[in-house]
Amino acid sequence: MEVKPGYKPTEVGVIPEEWDLTPLVELIDASRSIRYGIVQPGKFDPSGRYMVRGQDYSTGWVDPSELFRVTPQVEEPFKNARVKAGDVIITIVGASTGHIEVIPDWLDGANLTQTTARLAINPSKAFSGFCKYYLQSSAGQRQVASYLKGAAQPGLNCGDIEKFKIPLPPSLPEQRAIATALSDVDGLLGGLDRLIAKKRDLKQAAMQQLLTGQTRLPGFHGEWEAATIGDVCSFSGGSQPPRSTFRFVPTPGYVRLIQIRDYKSDDFACYIPEALARKRCNSEDIMIGRYGPPIFQILRGIEGAYNVALIKTTLSPKVERNFFFNVLKQEPLFQFIELLSRRSSGQTGVEISALKAYGLPLPPLPEQTAIAEVLSEMDGELAVLEQRREKTRALKQAMMQELLTGRTRLV
Repeated sequence: MEVKPGYKPTEVGVIPEEWDLTPLVELIDASRSIRYGIVQPGKFDPSGRYMVRGQDYSTGWVDPSELFRVTPQVEEPFKNARVKAGDVIITIVGASTGHIEVIPDWLDGANLTQTTARLAINPSKAFSGFCKYYLQSSAGQRQVASYLKGAAQPGLNCGDIEKFKIPLPPSLPEQRAIATALSDVDGLLGGLDRLIAKKRDLKQAAMQQLLTGQTRLPGFHGEWEAATIGDVCSFSGGSQPPRSTFRFVPTPGYVRLIQIRDYKSDDFACYIPEALARKRCNSEDIMIGRYGPPIFQILRGIEGAYNVALIKTTLSPKVERNFFFNVLKQEPLFQFIELLSRRSSGQTGVEISALKAYGLPLPPLPEQTAIAEVLSEMDGELAVLEQRREKTRALKQAMMQELLTGRTRLV
């Protein structure tokens, strides 16, 4: 591999010649070794010490009120696992193994569970924020993957974490500048996440008000009809041809729920001969995924033959399509279906008879259309924000690739 002047190849990739590839153990505070925390947390103590679990930071830090607190009697034997603000932590057990965060100021002095390990970076040797972002990067996560053990319950041990190698810029100011630039992008992402969450809450509130008639749009005053979902919609379950008839070839064919649930179509596509594709749907049809998780998925944009795990809706002229789509997306209906499913003694799934009997306050068609337009505008605003978030995430990945490998230098 040709390496441009000023750079050198290493086992983790090409880095600037003046950068060092340093084993993680050499960056750790000698008095605070890599270790995990409390094995048996015991009972919650409202005045006890905070204990950090993987779930507390897997999607950003939770509110302090959601953290577990341990009694002094349980925590004291593990006091050597306490964390300080600025420490790096890593999940070492379970599906989130390898997730990295830095302890914020408000968690200074907290302890950990046995599923999380502390990496107490010596501030005179490296900036913890830089180490965090490198371990979060694709190169860092490849190192995590190389030491993973176990299939059903993946995990890392502390001895293997010591072997991780970090490519370090020669000066702390450069490390800090890189971490600050990436932290600024994280700030943008956090702001977008909060705005999207707020918009979703507003959409749910608008649905609750508009779809039940609690709030009426200007110009509409008439009475609503008391109906049920079954009054305005019929359902058609999909087919289940013998697996021996499946042909894995790139032709329009057979749509399975697993494709939708996992957001994969080509990877999990099953195609069947045209003669067996009796139950078909098009992109305009509202489809229901009847088995979980999650139970009761409302889908659109599917084309082809569909299998037994999917249900096609056929609407009567009394209901507008987009209005009905939003009716099916209401949170109370999801909760109703989920509750019925948990009570079932057989396979969990959507009970069609119960869905048909579900109450549906039905306004006249013009009002249905107006309500659907309002909700569609809100969906459009959400889609724009979600696209902006995806672009920002892509920008962060590109910045990490450039900055954490020294391709682009900030100082």
